Amino acid sequence: MRVAILSNHPIYPFIKTENGHWPNEHPYPWVRTLAEALVRTGESVFVVALRRDVHKPLIFKENGVEYHFVPYPHKIVRKLIPLSAPAKAIRKYLEKLNPTIVHVQGAGIYSHAALNSHWPVVVTVHGIVSDYPIHLSKDHKREIMLEREVIEKARHIISISPYVTNWLQEFGYANKVYPIENPVNPVFYLSRPKSNHSTHQNVNRVLFVGGLAPRKRVEDAISSADQVPEMKLDIVSHAFSSTDYRDKIMKMIQELKMNDHVNFCGYKEPETLSEIMHQSLCLILPTEAETAPLVIAEAMATGLPVIATRVGGIPYLIDDGHTGFLVDVGDTKSMADKIRILSRDQELWRRMSKASVVQAKQRFYPDLVASSTLLAYKDILSCTHSGK
Repeated sequence: MRVAILSNHPIYPFIKTENGHWPNEHPYPWVRTLAEALVRTGESVFVVALRRDVHKPLIFKENGVEYHFVPYPHKIVRKLIPLSAPAKAIRKYLEKLNPTIVHVQGAGIYSHAALNSHWPVVVTVHGIVSDYPIHLSKDHKREIMLEREVIEKARHIISISPYVTNWLQEFGYANKVYPIENPVNPVFYLSRPKSNHSTHQNVNRVLFVGGLAPRKRVEDAISSADQVPEMKLDIVSHAFSSTDYRDKIMKMIQELKMNDHVNFCGYKEPETLSEIMHQSLCLILPTEAETAPLVIAEAMATGLPVIATRVGGIPYLIDDGHTGFLVDVGDTKSMADKIRILSRDQELWRRMSKASVVQAKQRFYPDLVASSTLLAYKDILSCTHSGK
């Protein structure tokens, strides 16, 4: 089977940046993890991504997966025909690859392109744009319209969370839905029995991983850590979404005199992030809107308890009181209280850690996800051939 995965994807690390740092763009880690797991089953996998910073198609191969970076149409063309130009570029490139099936990540421009083609298509719905705060995007209304168009046209959808499935039902979607959660990179499952993390000794660091944007409520993570004086906060992320938000956060740190207690680590690749998780007490995620944040699944795989807000699909990831804790948005006092509980109750921490790993292996291990995905592909191809 020849599988074409359409998704945004960073060109780094195939092409190094001048300073050697990861650029300020989302890494889309589930794409690489799924693609490599599918290759291990014997399938041919091609990841295709549009890029504004390439002038001709670039192809790289790593761990059996081919990554194709295709030039985004010229700026003038994009303005004249904002959707049809990139969609045409994607379809033209797919003709060269001649895939058996096209698997699209997200209900955006890639889905628009694939659903107007002759190939069998399945769309994995990630973020539900219509449920996100308005400040998420300048083109919010256009993104919502495109999302609705994709959902109305798609005959096959992969749902990464019951939250997505429920939303599809409310939307009135009546076609086939395959419940398959996102895979977690195998490096997060590697145990480190000699770490302080596994013995719960002298662990005084809490971890935040996510975009430095208003929706993520970084200020609540800082406030929660501030209420537990012995704790330090490590923030793993790209650059801030705006200078205004950066200034707000830095001013807050100054006013709380937390300069020595907040550490901005920058982006970290999976191997390093896993190491950081193994040196942390817990992951905190005070976000106001999420679908199914992969970082929660990654933390669970390492055995790291999670304290997060009960929004979107998060309650379907965290078993409250069993693998972590849920709190209300903006309730930094409750988040701080939960940090204290995990810090003081070693037996509870160990139980949560063990339960998290068990659930992660059953739900997010890449080979299991790849197996479920292949079954979905075969069902879709069967439906396509039978005309259903």
